This record gives sequence, C-alpha cells and structure tokens, in this order.
Amino acid sequence: MTKMIDCLLNGKYQIILPEHRAERPEWYTEQGWERARLDSLHDKIAMFNHDPLVYYVGAEEGDMCGLLATWGAKLVMFEPNEKVWPNIKAIWEANNLADP
Repeated sequence: MTKMIDCLLNGKYQIILPEHRAERPEWYTEQGWERARLDSLHDKIAMFNHDPLVYYVGAEEGDMCGLLATWGAKLVMFEPNEKVWPNIKAIWEANNLADP
C-alpha cells in the first residue's frame, strides 16, 4: 500500500491522496489545479439539497472524483485503465467515502 498524504488543493480543498499524487506541484501553485473547474463544481454540488449524482467519464486516478465525493456528490465513475483502479480505491478508503 502506498503512503497517503493529507493535501490542501488550491489552498482550499482538503483530501487525502497517494504520495505520488500529493507531490504534484500544480496542487500548490497560485494558479492552482483546474481552479475554475473545481470552484464551479464545488458551487454546483453545494446548491443541491440532497447528494447529487455525478457521472464521471475518465476518472483517471480518482483525485477529482474523490473531491466531488467529499463535497457530497454520489459518483458513477468510468475509467478504462485498470492499472489506476487501486489508486481510486485507496483514495476512497483513506477519505472514508461511500462506495461509488
């Protein structure tokens, strides 16, 4: 199992990620990582009175999906690269997220 690191993405979004993902410098720059996209998704999810359902195609290693889940979204994820599936599972377990 890989080491998991507590991260504060874009200076405002808390999530625990595998060490190799947590070390990405984009998470911590002034421009941030996909700042406009993350802020918009966060605001949209916060508008719902219940947990919105998000279909996420191209989940990659699960970073973005994990954030959406921590904000209350329920996820249906699609990721064809089975090599990254263990990372998705590790993010879910480390953040105590409900199964997608």
